Amino acid sequence: MKKSQLTQFLLTFFFGPIGLFYSSFPAAIRLIIAFIVTRAITDGDEAIFVWFVSIPVGFATTDKYNKQIHNKLMERVEQKYNGLVHATREAAAATAAPVPQSLNRR
Repeated sequence: MKKSQLTQFLLTFFFGPIGLFYSSFPAAIRLIIAFIVTRAITDGDEAIFVWFVSIPVGFATTDKYNKQIHNKLMERVEQKYNGLVHATREAAAATAAPVPQSLNRR
């Protein structure tokens, strides 16, 4: 199931790096650690930068997730299609009557 870019935007806008759990667990962990480290090193004002960086990261991770889902779906469709084509050809070959010689002229 595809994930919504709007949902991802709202989650990261209101919850910062925590909102990344919607689309990417590793990205969420990395940015939460970056947020905590930045907040500990600075007075906390610069940590807002990590908050806003999480928004485009959310867009990118959601897009990557949706592309992976699309590719998996297309692989399944292609496998089913190829299976149907193969089965149809086998069935046609098994039931095909020989062509009379009189119709086989070119």
